[in-house]
Amino acid sequence: SASRVFWAGELKSLPGALHPRTGVRGVIVYFVFAAAGDPIGVEQLAEVDARLEQSAPFARDRLVLVGMDADQEAAFATISAELRSRGVDFARHADVVPAIGAEAYSPGEGYGFLRIVPAGGGARRALEAAGPRDIVVAQSAHEETPLVAGLVTALPQNVHSHLNLRLREKKIPNARVADILADTLVRALEGRLAHLVVEGSTVRLEPARLDDAEAFWSSRRPTPRPLEARLDEVRIRALPELRASDRLAFGAKAANLGELFPLLPEPNRVTGFGVPFSRADRALAQGGITAAVESWLADPRTRTDALYRRAGLANLRRSIEGVPLPPSLLTDLGAAAEATFGPGYATMPLRFRSSSNVEDGEGASGAGLYDSARGCFADDADGDETGPSRCLSEAERAAMAAELERRTAERAAHPDRDWLDEIIDDLTSDLTKERTVARAVRKVWASLWNDRAYEEREYHGQDHRRAFMGIAVNPSFVRERIDAVAITNVVPAPGSPAIYRIVSQKDGLPVVRPPDPTLTAEVVVYRRGAMNEVLEARQLVPSSLSPAAPLWTDAQRDELAKLLFLVQDHFAAKVYPQIQNLSLDLEVKLTDDSRVVLKQVRPYVNVGP
Repeated sequence: SASRVFWAGELKSLPGALHPRTGVRGVIVYFVFAAAGDPIGVEQLAEVDARLEQSAPFARDRLVLVGMDADQEAAFATISAELRSRGVDFARHADVVPAIGAEAYSPGEGYGFLRIVPAGGGARRALEAAGPRDIVVAQSAHEETPLVAGLVTALPQNVHSHLNLRLREKKIPNARVADILADTLVRALEGRLAHLVVEGSTVRLEPARLDDAEAFWSSRRPTPRPLEARLDEVRIRALPELRASDRLAFGAKAANLGELFPLLPEPNRVTGFGVPFSRADRALAQGGITAAVESWLADPRTRTDALYRRAGLANLRRSIEGVPLPPSLLTDLGAAAEATFGPGYATMPLRFRSSSNVEDGEGASGAGLYDSARGCFADDADGDETGPSRCLSEAERAAMAAELERRTAERAAHPDRDWLDEIIDDLTSDLTKERTVARAVRKVWASLWNDRAYEEREYHGQDHRRAFMGIAVNPSFVRERIDAVAITNVVPAPGSPAIYRIVSQKDGLPVVRPPDPTLTAEVVVYRRGAMNEVLEARQLVPSSLSPAAPLWTDAQRDELAKLLFLVQDHFAAKVYPQIQNLSLDLEVKLTDDSRVVLKQVRPYVNVGP
C-alpha cells in the first residue's frame, strides 16, 4: 500500500445474478488485487468503488465487491458492515452466482448487436426487422422471426416449431429466460455488440469486442451448397406415382409423400398430387417475372441495403401474386384433382403446399420459410370474387366464428397481446373471402421470395436463380383433433438409447407455426422395444389446454409409434442411407374421424438435446 501507484483488479458482468442490496437482477462484480499479507482497508475500498462509479455511471447501482480469493473474501466479510456504511456493496461469490432459470432450445454461441423487443404493440414488426447480426431478446418468439445471431425469450417456445428447427440446424443459440426483460444489465447492453452462449440450462450474455465478433462470423460462414433441379418434367403426377428420387423435379415434400404412399396403410396416408418446378418456371418467365428477378439480383443495392432489399422482395411477391395463371395449368390442376379426389373435388377444401428444392433437405430443412395456401376450385368457377369460400362447410364456419368471438374478446381484455391481431385477421379472412386455386398457386410461388427464405439462401451462399418452387396438393385437414410433430431416433447423449419424441397440441392448433405464444404443447417421449413395442413412455410436459389428461390415448400413441418405426426403418435403408443415425421430423394429424395421418417427413438436423 505504501508504494501503490494504481489499482489493479477485474470486473465481470453477471446478467441473471441478484444484487445483494437492491434485489435487482443484473450485477457487475469486481475484485481488487492485493499482494499477500497486504490487506486493503475500508477507506481504500471506498475510494476504488467511488472511482468506478464515477467512471461508469450506468453501473452505479450494479457494482458489487467480491474477494479475489477465499482469504480476501473472508477479510472483506469481517468489515462488510463498515463497507455498507460507505456505500460499498459486498457479496460472497456463492451469493452472486447467476440464477438464470433457462430453458435451452438450441445450444450454441453467437455474436451480434443486442436488440430488445418489448412486449405490446409493434413487437412483431420489430422482431421481423431483426437480421443475422442481431441478438434478439423478446417477450415471445414468432414464426416470422428472420435469421438472427441469437434469441432469448421470456415466454416458453414450442420445441419443434419451424423457428426452432431452423435455429438448431445452424447451432444458433436460443433459450427462454423468464425475467430476461427485467434484467437491468441486459437492458444496459441494448444496441451494443454482445456475446450470447447457451449451454445446458445456462445462458451467458456479455459485452463483446468487435475483433472477436468478426473472427467468429468469419469462422461460421457455411460452405455453399449448390441447388439442383430438373425442369424437363411437366406432368402433374399423383402421389402414388412419385418416389423420393423425384425430388429434383417436384421438391422433397411432394416426393417424400409419394415415398410414404405405398408404405403406409390407407387410413394413415394423405392423398394428393405434385406439381413440378417447370410449371412455375414457365409461367413466371412468360409473365416477365424471371427477367425482373435477374435485374433485381444484379442491382448492388440488393446486397448492401436492407430496406431496399425488403422493398424489392415485397415487389416481387406482389408481381408473382398478380401474374396471369396459364389457363392450361388451371385445367390440368382440375383434372388431377378430379382424378385424385373424385367428382366432389370442386367443393373440397384443398391445401396447396410449398415443395421447393430449398427445403426438407439433408443439411437444411427450410422449415417454415415458404407458404401454404387453401384453394377451392368452386371459387374459381363461380365467376365472382364474393366470399365466403364455397368450400367452407357449415360445421367449419361455426367453429371459426366461435373462435373469432373468443379471440376478439381476449384481445379486448389483453391489449398487450398484439399477436392476437394476426389470428383475428386470419379468421376474419377465412370467414369472408374466397379461396381460389389460382390465388393459392400464386401465393405458394411468391413465397420463394419471402424475406426469411431469401436470407436463408444468402446464409448458405446459394444461387437464388437456381431456387425453384413445386407444389404438393392434399385435402385440407378440417377441425382436426390433434396437430403434432414427431422426431424419431433421437440420441440424447453418446451411448444412450434412442428416444422418440412427440410434441402435440389439441383442437388442431399448430405446433410447427404456433400463433399463440402463451400456449404450451404436450411433450411425450418413449423408447423403441426389440419387438417394436413402446417402452418407458413419459409425458414430460402436459398441454396447457389439457393439463390433467394426455392428448393421445394409449392405443393412438401405440398406433403412431408403429407407423414411426416403419417409416424410420424404410427411410434409413432406402432414402437416406448416407446419413448415419438418421432422425426424421414428421408432421402428424389426428383427424376429426380419429385417423392418425402422417402428412410430411424430412431429415431432422439434430445438433442438441
